[in-house]
Amino acid sequence: MIGKGMKKYSEINQFNWRRRLVQSIKFTFRWGWFILLVIILTTVATRFITDPPSFSIYEATLQVDVQLPSGTGFIADNQSTALYTKLFTDPDTLNYALPQITKNKDFSGLDLRSLQSFITASPVIGTPTLQLSAIAINAKDANFLVTTVYQAFLSRYHANRMDVVNGLEKALSAQMKQVQSDLSYTNSQLQSLRAQNRDNTSQYQFYLDQYRRQTQIQNSINTELSNLGQQDTGNNDLLQLVNSTPHITSIPGKTPSISQRLALSPIVGLIMGLGGALLASQFSNSLPLRGKKRELILPHIAAIMPVLPDLNNNRMRMQVLRDTSLESYPLLRRLRYQAEEYEQRLRVITVTSPKGLEGKSTVATSLAIAAAQSGLRTLLVDANPKNPVLHSWFQLPNTNGILDAIRSLATGIVSSSPIVITHIPKLGLIPIGKSIQRRPSEGQEELLRINGLQPFTELLSNQADLIIYDGSSLLSDPNTINLVSLSDVVVLITDAQKSKSSRVLAAEALLSKMGVPYVTVLNRALRENVE
Repeated sequence: MIGKGMKKYSEINQFNWRRRLVQSIKFTFRWGWFILLVIILTTVATRFITDPPSFSIYEATLQVDVQLPSGTGFIADNQSTALYTKLFTDPDTLNYALPQITKNKDFSGLDLRSLQSFITASPVIGTPTLQLSAIAINAKDANFLVTTVYQAFLSRYHANRMDVVNGLEKALSAQMKQVQSDLSYTNSQLQSLRAQNRDNTSQYQFYLDQYRRQTQIQNSINTELSNLGQQDTGNNDLLQLVNSTPHITSIPGKTPSISQRLALSPIVGLIMGLGGALLASQFSNSLPLRGKKRELILPHIAAIMPVLPDLNNNRMRMQVLRDTSLESYPLLRRLRYQAEEYEQRLRVITVTSPKGLEGKSTVATSLAIAAAQSGLRTLLVDANPKNPVLHSWFQLPNTNGILDAIRSLATGIVSSSPIVITHIPKLGLIPIGKSIQRRPSEGQEELLRINGLQPFTELLSNQADLIIYDGSSLLSDPNTINLVSLSDVVVLITDAQKSKSSRVLAAEALLSKMGVPYVTVLNRALRENVE
């Protein structure tokens, strides 16, 4: 039996592989011309689209030396340069320069935000020098902007030299606190090593060298703070230009990109063409409800469900299912009449769908309710490992279920009955069970193994007149193949709004290949719209 099951899986996998290959070939032949046309049109259009005009811009740069008191060193140089860099681009400084700049007709209407994007200042690392730069569309305007902003800074801060000195002192004091904290930590490490008689180790020498460097930095900062506090406030030589004439550089615009665009246009065309073909294919792949194409794709419509209610968040779901079951009575009569016509006993029904989310569980439940209300002892079995919902719909616990029973029977053990009594007379429910939760890594092909499913179905047949399996989607879950092979009839659920013609045809071809009788139920369609 296991060997037959493996052979059957192999045949079905080959069938699915051939189906995908045929679909890909059909898609290529059907839409290849469209994709090729889009590639050609994209390339031709790219050839005739000219590049936008490219303009060079000019940058004017002033190098400014920060004049520090004698005796200050490297740390003060960097602190002061960073301070002046911020001051030059400060909104207050630029706002002070803005009235003078807007007097120039080339900059009339210029606002502060735009001016901030034109002006930059950056320190030259390791020196007391900073670079003040301005950009414009010509050299004259760039020169004007950078010199005006520099003069505005001098006008605003030249007479307030002590404000700058105080800023330097504040920055140096903050650095002093950090150095003192580092010194304290290094000293504690040295004392700890001495207490352990480890003053000859490399670790001790490392901390000793670090302590000496930190002490030098502390002494340097103290010297600089002392010198800053003794400066003559009348000295106005705070800044000095390295060169009074700004240095002008030209920044070329972007080079024409026609060659790059032409090289990429086939790829862009391929993506656009493929996307358009897929979108058009989705529309053309919808289920036909009229004409010869409908007869070709949906030749065995046994029932039409105009409304497919959403049951997941519906508190009145059982009442809704009872109402929906009225639509299932004609389907039940059709199935029983078909079985009598072929002189077969209708015992096992599998409800499935080509892909998923097509109303399979809703139809299975309403059909089970209709069967129970017709007087048949009915068992509704949740055989959908991917999305089990029946126990939650009936508000019953998901304890021992079909997966547990099948696993036990596959090893020759008969476990307790997994049937749960519902509040609907003559209707029992078998949930999916918790085995799938305990072993999530188990392969899907093994969940509904044939050597456990067949004896399980035979046992249920002795306890019920009708067994209805709510299976997974036919084309995506190999577990459903085992259910189909043990069924007297298969109900294939399709959705007039969601199902695709290619998937329905593939599902029908698979059922025909297996030799299993089937009927089709069309959801969410009005009868008057279906010929």
